[in-house]
Amino acid sequence: MHSSNNDPGYVNPTFDEMLDQAAGSADPTRRRELLERSERLMLSDYPLVPLYYFVSKRLVKPYLQGVVVNPMNHIRSQSLQLLAH
Repeated sequence: MHSSNNDPGYVNPTFDEMLDQAAGSADPTRRRELLERSERLMLSDYPLVPLYYFVSKRLVKPYLQGVVVNPMNHIRSQSLQLLAH
């Protein structure tokens, strides 16, 4: 797949096709099936060895609401709200 997150340079046309199909599917069951199949394919090819997993820890005051971390580990500031404390 042509992605800036493809650090190992993994290339497999079948994998790319399944991801494209999943991205274009409005059916969540079909999308999940395609993503699971593509993940199994990628893991069977072993394009990388996971030696390190990125972990991020946060301490958030209980009076700060709206903290939702997305897959890129970003918090959108427009959703934050300070409560009286």
